[in-house]
Amino acid sequence: MTIQKLTQKLFQETVWNIAYRLLNNDHAILLLDEQLPRYTPLPSSNCNWIADPFLIEHDNIIYLFMERFDYRLGRGVIAYAKWQHDRWSNIKDVLHSDCHLSYPHVFHVNADIYMIPETFERKSVELYKAVDFPEKWEYVQTIVDGIDAADTTLLEADGITWLFTAKVIEYGESFQLLIYYSTDGITWHEHHNNPVTCSEGSRSAGRIFLHQGKWIRPSQEGVLDNYGCAITFNAITALTDSQYGETTLRTISPKDFMINNCNDVHGIHTYGIVGDMEVIDYKFTRFNILKPLWRFLKLIRTILNK
Repeated sequence: MTIQKLTQKLFQETVWNIAYRLLNNDHAILLLDEQLPRYTPLPSSNCNWIADPFLIEHDNIIYLFMERFDYRLGRGVIAYAKWQHDRWSNIKDVLHSDCHLSYPHVFHVNADIYMIPETFERKSVELYKAVDFPEKWEYVQTIVDGIDAADTTLLEADGITWLFTAKVIEYGESFQLLIYYSTDGITWHEHHNNPVTCSEGSRSAGRIFLHQGKWIRPSQEGVLDNYGCAITFNAITALTDSQYGETTLRTISPKDFMINNCNDVHGIHTYGIVGDMEVIDYKFTRFNILKPLWRFLKLIRTILNK
């Protein structure tokens, strides 16, 4: 083994980061942009990586919630940053658990703000409420229990709240898209045709958004070593308690965008937009001098947990 290959094995890693751009009259949203849009990355750290961006506006301020995978803990926590003075504030943790947390779907219900983070390891879909936004959250209820649920995403339309979640059949390989619905946010019913899809794109890739009168569901593409290779924008064509349909509009892969100061992008798996702010996450390869330390800590945790 050459010195170069040994160095790559010891210190090179593939991780995620988040990038953003502000739209203006010269830029269409990513779904429609054919001009190779350019995004600015958030600062990264050798102690963690960030992914799963969700935007929400509160009191005329845009907040960015995300998964922050902490190598020291060996799991993800939920963190946020605030857009102020034309830049993102420092990232701050807001929700920890004894299990891995990710995909922090945040949303408004009247004057309140709620979050459904992914709690796959607990086999549940859990609801949290902000009691002191954005930093203090409390558990409210378990919406769905007893399934391996990933990337849960809500849509409120015509007085009904629809919950989309991906049931893991074989992690990293096979998923089913399940839908639940509620008229009061308390009692949930299973869609009569669950699973509504069993395709590679069953995992959602961010908030469902309205565009030109159509609800657009971003979905993830890729499994196993190809995980997170692209996202697909799907227009929902039918949504009732017994029907679901969607049609593909466009698939976005790393060839369709650029990240400032990063030439080794080979994945994307979450998209978000609020107002003129657009965010994505992207997979890239970096040199991390601390990688041997994090691998050693992971080994120690594995031994202690046996």
